[in-house]
Amino acid sequence: MPRHNPVIKKRYLEIPAPSLSDTLGDYQRLLREIERETRYKEVEVDLSLLEGMGRILRDSDWKVTVTFSEIDSQVRLVNLEKGNTEKALYALSCDIGTTTLVMNLIDLNSGKTIESRTSNNPQRVHGADVTSRMIYCKKENGLRVLNELLIGELNLMIEQSCKLHEIRQNEISGLICAGNTIMAHIFLRLDPTTIRIEPYVPLTTLYPSTLAASLGIKINPHGVIKFLPCVSGYIGSDITAGILSTGLNESDNPILLIDIGTNGETVLGNRDWMVACSGSAGSAFEGCGLEFGMNAASGAIEGVTLREDGELRYKTIHNESPMGICGSGLIDLLAQMLKRNMIDRRGRINAGFKSPRIKETDAGLEFIIAFSDETQISKDITLTQADIDNLIRDKAALYAGSTILLKSMQMELGAALLERCRTY
Repeated sequence: MPRHNPVIKKRYLEIPAPSLSDTLGDYQRLLREIERETRYKEVEVDLSLLEGMGRILRDSDWKVTVTFSEIDSQVRLVNLEKGNTEKALYALSCDIGTTTLVMNLIDLNSGKTIESRTSNNPQRVHGADVTSRMIYCKKENGLRVLNELLIGELNLMIEQSCKLHEIRQNEISGLICAGNTIMAHIFLRLDPTTIRIEPYVPLTTLYPSTLAASLGIKINPHGVIKFLPCVSGYIGSDITAGILSTGLNESDNPILLIDIGTNGETVLGNRDWMVACSGSAGSAFEGCGLEFGMNAASGAIEGVTLREDGELRYKTIHNESPMGICGSGLIDLLAQMLKRNMIDRRGRINAGFKSPRIKETDAGLEFIIAFSDETQISKDITLTQADIDNLIRDKAALYAGSTILLKSMQMELGAALLERCRTY
């Protein structure tokens, strides 16, 4: 395991007060002490933080805690607080998906995740996929509208997490984001529309760090905001993060990495080579477009076990009574229904399979995942034939990308490859 070494740190300092024999300016005095305690010789500071520095230093009798970040080879002062506040050091990470937002609140002192929170991306009202969002950005104020929707939802998630854990939003010193290239552009108020026009070139795939206040993110105003680098117009930083976290880039054997999302991305490779592709897979595996689909929130069915007689057991997030089913549960369920001959290879529900979970409705056959008396919503949670059809289409898009990549490298999905590959 890598050593815990966060890019945002705190350090308590007791600074010698100025005197007639030591007339160094307040900021230079602070820098001198930082250099004594750390290896940092140059630390950037925003003018708005510099303005109140003298008052804080004197009100605290020159006993302060500095928060600084080291991102993009630049050390920046994030905060200056009275007294010793080293124990309160928090940051956020966020996967900004086309359909779903996932935010983690992290204690940087321990490296532990305090909470993981999910929400729907509110931009969906202006288009379910990235192409629709780019088209909307061509409208007057379209980019501003999509950006404000996203920032507003992220701020709501931050507020809810802080209230739950009794943390002041000002104690959060940074937000690190990953997502597809279009989401990166919209988050940073950059025009993404050239990505949908040949030759499909983004404005940039490398994003400078910026201050929280400049984007309207309600954490410490001087907190650092960083969007991880993308690869191309349709290969985002969620894939960059996935490659690093799975160790694909260090593997001797080939690994197939599939990002199952609305914009489905696939990477094949190892430490010596990598190829990647993406395509619009649809949002069914994120719970959208399904009667009882939902994101991976409390009460979502995330795992399913089916016995040969059709008896089912499920696991929900936080072990709460079920409200719906999320992507991992759907994948589990479909695979096991096929294995138990409850559906055929075309996804048709087997009417001949004797189970109280299969019932006929006016819309056709459906499969009951959880009965009404087990659920929070007081009605059956089901998988309909239309739901299965949606899931099959999304699965087909992901399979097509994987097959194309494998063929380009003269490989195929077979037992020999699967023995050597891990699919995440």
